Amino acid sequence: MNGDPIFQANVYPRSLPSGIPGRISRGNPTIESGDPDESKPFTTYGLPVKKVAGRVVPIEAGDAADVVFGFLVESFPTSDTRLVTRGVLSGSVPVAYSPHAVLRRGYMHVLANGGAAYETADGGQVYVRIANPMPGLPIGGIEALNGPDVVAIPRAFFKGRRDQAKNVEIEYNI
Repeated sequence: MNGDPIFQANVYPRSLPSGIPGRISRGNPTIESGDPDESKPFTTYGLPVKKVAGRVVPIEAGDAADVVFGFLVESFPTSDTRLVTRGVLSGSVPVAYSPHAVLRRGYMHVLANGGAAYETADGGQVYVRIANPMPGLPIGGIEALNGPDVVAIPRAFFKGRRDQAKNVEIEYNI
């Protein structure tokens, strides 16, 4: 049994995978549909969003914490190739012209950026970067370390440590 690759493939040396950014992690969320601004596309799911002129857009440099409207939800996974080949569902990159689902209350998985100094903790505040982007720390990205280049997202908290891929569950407006 010790040399069996089937058993070795199921070992998680640090922790189980947390989830996929943008996916709802617990039941009974509040999700609203939002029309996107095609000139400001999102790069991935699980990012905080704001509304500008009735359109859902990513957080930008200099934004205040109170502009956060919710988090971008991956609408639904599918293997329907008709949708994928038409560009309606393209996997991990949101389609700029398709209505977006926005988490207004609930639990979801996000990508927490940063190295070891940016480790998340249960109940820790969720921050979003609004200045001085760096490799691995983009404007609009989620972080766990407070500083002059981030703002605290009101009522957003981490629900534990992030996994090896830096994914972690958060609660929002609970």
